[in-house]
Amino acid sequence: MGVAATIDSDRFGRLALWAAGIVLFAAALGAVHAGSPFAAAADAGFGLLLIGRAGGATDGVFLALRHGVVAALFALAATPELPLWQTPREWIDLLRFTPLGATLAFAVYGLVAGLLPVRQHRPLPAATSLVLLVAPFALFNGLFLLASRDLLEFPAIRLGQDLSPALRSLPGCWLVLGLFGELTVQGLGVAVDQRWTHNWRLRALLWSSALWAALTPHIADLGSGERVGALPAWLQLPLGVAIAALAQAGLWGQTFLITGALLDALKGRRPTWQADLTGAAAPARARFTAPGS
Repeated sequence: MGVAATIDSDRFGRLALWAAGIVLFAAALGAVHAGSPFAAAADAGFGLLLIGRAGGATDGVFLALRHGVVAALFALAATPELPLWQTPREWIDLLRFTPLGATLAFAVYGLVAGLLPVRQHRPLPAATSLVLLVAPFALFNGLFLLASRDLLEFPAIRLGQDLSPALRSLPGCWLVLGLFGELTVQGLGVAVDQRWTHNWRLRALLWSSALWAALTPHIADLGSGERVGALPAWLQLPLGVAIAALAQAGLWGQTFLITGALLDALKGRRPTWQADLTGAAAPARARFTAPGS
């Protein structure tokens, strides 16, 4: 009877921790949506600490402080006057979310921070916390930056490069796509085994693929215009097909590279140079070997 009573008491204690933690975390989500950083920090820190203890992890005060800092940062990013799906107009917009976006981003963070102690009986690593904090800003605001021509032209203007108007956004576009690939690969590596990725060949592949993707609209432009129109008719068709294939392969190569790394991570494999090279090269092979191309 004594053993059974102890087990029942332990279960009740864990359920109480779960209930209190979930209530506090729900309050933290409300505070993030309202843009209240101090309330979000307090509720998130204590709530996720209790959830971690209920899951069997030995979470400490420093981990609670980390959760609180993340919640406060998302609360500070919540901007009620920001329109939904707004293209960044100034650099500070990269650090802003709508209240709903900030709440959803922190909900994902809390979901991972709450489930990891249950599955692995250990707290959320610091590197994973950093990835979960940066990922929403890079995934949404960073990619929306590609539609902001004024901000994309900033690197070329800052460096004093005398580029034509059509090419001024090229360095900025390459930088955005390269950083997006870099953050994706680093984040997936940390998610798989809590280690950063240092392979220089993989980095070279990421940045070269990003450059090819940034060049795709300019490559496509080569297939039209007065110069192509002045060529013999028998040469225009194969040249147009080859240029279209090059442009499409660059765009899809970047897509296959990122999605391939995501699929490998879902199978518990960290991004590698060999696997990503195979994925990035697949569209080029398909474009140049497909019937009729």
